[in-house]
Amino acid sequence: MLEKLFTEGGVHTGAHLGFFSGIGIITPVLGKAWELNIKPWIYSPGIFTFGVVLILISIVMIAFARKSFTKVTKSVGWMLIIPGILAILFAAFGEPKVMGGIHDSISGFAILKPALR
Repeated sequence: MLEKLFTEGGVHTGAHLGFFSGIGIITPVLGKAWELNIKPWIYSPGIFTFGVVLILISIVMIAFARKSFTKVTKSVGWMLIIPGILAILFAAFGEPKVMGGIHDSISGFAILKPALR
């Protein structure tokens, strides 16, 4: 049914945007819950649930587009690399140092900075 409404590229793009949005929503909740030593669904149940639902819907959409469990897991794994690397960098060096380093090395970063915050 989805393929009749949207092209495969549109479904795939929407799924990736939803996945990255879900990861972006859930990451701060997980970090704060870890810091306070409580479960994330207790710390912020609404935001946590919304993030998980976005991620699950995105994985289902990718499954419709890929039509293979192996390809779905490979696609999800590749999508987790970017947020994972960013999370490790921010945890290891702190936000001011990472943002300063990116600002110095990427021209036009001032335009992207509000979106990253």
